[in-house]
Amino acid sequence: GNGLPEAILLGDLDGDFMVGVNDLLVLLDGWGACYWPEEAGACCTESSCWLTMPDLCTDAAGDWQGEGSRCESADCTYGEQDGACCYVDGDGTTKCLITLVTECQTFGRPYLGLECNEVDCPDSFGACCIQEGTTWTCINGRTPQECTQAGGEFQGHDTWCEDDPCPVNTSCCLDGLCFDDFQEDQCIGSGGTWNDGLNCDDVVCESVPPNDDIDNAIFISPGLHEFDTTTATSGSPFDDFIVCENAGDLMVHNDVWYAVDIPSFNFGIVSTCNMAQFNTRIAVYSLKGDSLQMTACNDDNEFCMDGTSEVFCDFMPGINYIRIGGSDLTAAGLGSLRLDLLKGH
Repeated sequence: GNGLPEAILLGDLDGDFMVGVNDLLVLLDGWGACYWPEEAGACCTESSCWLTMPDLCTDAAGDWQGEGSRCESADCTYGEQDGACCYVDGDGTTKCLITLVTECQTFGRPYLGLECNEVDCPDSFGACCIQEGTTWTCINGRTPQECTQAGGEFQGHDTWCEDDPCPVNTSCCLDGLCFDDFQEDQCIGSGGTWNDGLNCDDVVCESVPPNDDIDNAIFISPGLHEFDTTTATSGSPFDDFIVCENAGDLMVHNDVWYAVDIPSFNFGIVSTCNMAQFNTRIAVYSLKGDSLQMTACNDDNEFCMDGTSEVFCDFMPGINYIRIGGSDLTAAGLGSLRLDLLKGH
């Protein structure tokens, strides 16, 4: 939307607000697969939007919207001028009124200098979220097609940037290091701790335990072994606690890993019973070929207090893994692991 005749907008390539020979020369100079020269784009000024070249937009003290941009989808601010404003009525239909462009930009789709009878309001428009690197920009009043063409994500009919519909990026602690511009699902899916609303300048990421994942499992022998899962992350394998009592949560949260080398078949006990500050879970795994196979697990042993755990299980010849973690995201802390091998050792 703008206040210039459509013919001038479409033909004025040199920015002099007239259509003449010079415009034809600009067109012929950029002639190719597309009608417009590749460099042409929308230029926002205080009073209008026009299609021109970047250097001409600069000369006119305009705001260049980028190569290939068009006025119908440009995010121009025109100051205290009025025009037609398409808005969404209470019944969900789009209607038109005349108002200041600056006001319309907060609740509708403005058309500078046009009357309502000159505007065909789209059936659907709303907020468009465009990702630029690791940040998101929100633009009001875009149709689904305009938003898609701009590389954005349409948030739905009658949605508004003032309601913060775009994804929120914030910092994430991974392996003791802090990274900005993460989304929550990306951070947690990577085994990190999402710092809701905080940048790395505002947080201190504590180092994770050295045996935070199976690749760095600590080899142990029978006996008592202290652990601290306070800064541990929740890693893979995910959702495999389904074979044990789990209260609807299939994860072993905030886990640390141990390994034991078994020369021959053994029967053993793995226990945190009455030896941890939090509700623990235990899982024992063996290798079957290249695959990790759970052989035993426990949550809330009936003979142990405070949700601590204990399993009696077979240990296969070769490397066996012991996983100690919590029953939910908040379950972490200090404790001790006891390993007993009862025969063949």
